[in-house]
Amino acid sequence: MTLFWAAISAVLVFYFRESIKVAHQQRNITSKLDAYLVHWSLKIIEGDDTVFKLSSVGLSWAEKHQNCNSIEEVLKINEEFKVKLQEMKS
Repeated sequence: MTLFWAAISAVLVFYFRESIKVAHQQRNITSKLDAYLVHWSLKIIEGDDTVFKLSSVGLSWAEKHQNCNSIEEVLKINEEFKVKLQEMKS
């Protein structure tokens, strides 16, 4: 009977340890995402026109991607935005 309880407790300890690891990973990812968002919002607020243009192109690209129903539409939109980015670079 003692062996049974030892096995149960070992499984529970393993489960909780793994869940804490996953929670730490998720916290790290969310803090990095938050830092990226703050960084880009400050860049936009500072008034750098090139960063604003790039971020607005990215936002419209993401919105159009969400409305796609097939892979052909996605590829067409990707090509369209590649051309826009090349125009902005030149």
